[in-house]
Amino acid sequence: ILLLAVAPQFLSAGAVDRMTALFIYVILAAMWNALAGFGGLVSVGQQVFFGLGAYFAIRLANAGLNPFVSLFVSAVIVGAVSWP
Repeated sequence: ILLLAVAPQFLSAGAVDRMTALFIYVILAAMWNALAGFGGLVSVGQQVFFGLGAYFAIRLANAGLNPFVSLFVSAVIVGAVSWP
């Protein structure tokens, strides 16, 4: 974890951007593997909430909100949308 924390100091912005996208897809793949592979359940609900969170975070950041605050706000919005 420490290596990932100091990686932006030594890598280019493009490399950090590609690594960030890669790790996001790794998290999505691990979730899909746990749900469908081990649990035997096929559901696309998690992908919808994953996409909604990304969508709201980008839209809020483009609207001028601090990107870190937009992540928290988008998590709250998607949590409210996903409430049964």
